[in-house]
Amino acid sequence: MSIKGLLIKLIQLILPEDQPQEQIQKYFVKGFSGMLLIQVFAMLFTFLATWLLTRFLGKSDFGKYSYLFTIFTLAGILATFGYRSLIVRETAAYMKRQETAKIKGLIKWSARITFAGAIIAYLIATRFILHLEIVSGHFNTKIIWIAALSIPLLAFTHLLQSILNGMRYVLSGNIALQVFKPLILLCGIALLYLLNNTVNLSNSILINAFSFAAALMLSVFLFRYKTGHLLKGSGIQTESKVWIKSGLYFWVLSLVTLANGQADLLILGMLKPMEDVGIYKISLKLAEFVPMVLYLTNIVVAPVYARLWESTQKKSLQHVVNRSSAVFFMTTIPIVLILVMLGKPFMHFFGPGFESGYPALLILMSGQLVNVLMGSVGLLLKMTRNEDMLLYTFLATSILNILLDLLLIPTLGIEGAAIANAASVFCWNIVLSRMLWLKTGIKSSVIISKLTSIF
Repeated sequence: MSIKGLLIKLIQLILPEDQPQEQIQKYFVKGFSGMLLIQVFAMLFTFLATWLLTRFLGKSDFGKYSYLFTIFTLAGILATFGYRSLIVRETAAYMKRQETAKIKGLIKWSARITFAGAIIAYLIATRFILHLEIVSGHFNTKIIWIAALSIPLLAFTHLLQSILNGMRYVLSGNIALQVFKPLILLCGIALLYLLNNTVNLSNSILINAFSFAAALMLSVFLFRYKTGHLLKGSGIQTESKVWIKSGLYFWVLSLVTLANGQADLLILGMLKPMEDVGIYKISLKLAEFVPMVLYLTNIVVAPVYARLWESTQKKSLQHVVNRSSAVFFMTTIPIVLILVMLGKPFMHFFGPGFESGYPALLILMSGQLVNVLMGSVGLLLKMTRNEDMLLYTFLATSILNILLDLLLIPTLGIEGAAIANAASVFCWNIVLSRMLWLKTGIKSSVIISKLTSIF
């Protein structure tokens, strides 16, 4: 059977019978296969670039590198002040109503907000980094000021990505950061080694900053190419009050989500040597393979969830949820088994000493396995217009994560960070699954449906 035929069979298994075959062919096969291809190349280029960096820099310098760009990435995302999610939602709605003037107004408004936010984030993050102990004696502070330009570069790339996603150019919106950026980083590291026969911490940081610039240039080109004809000849209309209120909400949600996901790495870098950060970063990278199918499939089923909920087809929605969660489970178990059996050799592949992160990898995988077993709980809350539950739950679990990090990292090191991470993932999945059931009557996975039917 061809890959296309396999994808059609898969979506026929997931979707209810009333889904038209034309939609299956056009949306799923094109969208899912395209995103799958992007994800494969993204993982390949990221894996190779990470492997080269660990080999050239070693555990300690790779930890410094990872810590710096974790801060840059967080600052770049927060600099958009929540307009990433707002643009996707509002642009899609304006496109449907053919309100081009409002799209142009939203783009102009969000660009101004992002510009101001990027400057503030750049100054704060750079000052914070320059006061860290890891900076002194390792490289010239001018490198930090230059590399911190990644913050505004990333912020505007995310802005353009959100516009393209909102206008349904999903593949064009995701290719710059997910594929092109790690490819440029990989090529830059290889070229530097061929020319100088050495790769150190300072030039690695500069190469990565350049890869952010390259991603922004590609995003600008794709934005102009894909949307230029749609935005010509119309005026500009703004809804600033609505955008400010919604943007603030999404910004707070982004803040607590990022805190929940990155607190362990940041606190680990403050309390432990940088080589622990490097080892833990590899554990996180490998653990990200576990929910890969969940994230890819969510892209496909999100509009289906929304359509079925809006049309009050609750039974069909539960059918889709059960079938999709079964697919998540069946495709995730082989990934988990491979990582359990080969996780230590995989980690040693990055360099001597990295295999010490294998216990942390197992702990992180347990949290991500629960994430998969609970199904698309966060997405379902969004699609059923109960996203406020996400904010409250993420806030509570972020506090739990930070407290556990502060309690466990001083004594357990990277295993303590992994326990805090897995515990927060477990808690927010359990809580959100319960809230989803109370608010909508929908059970977020076939596992929950089976258990409740037994007990």
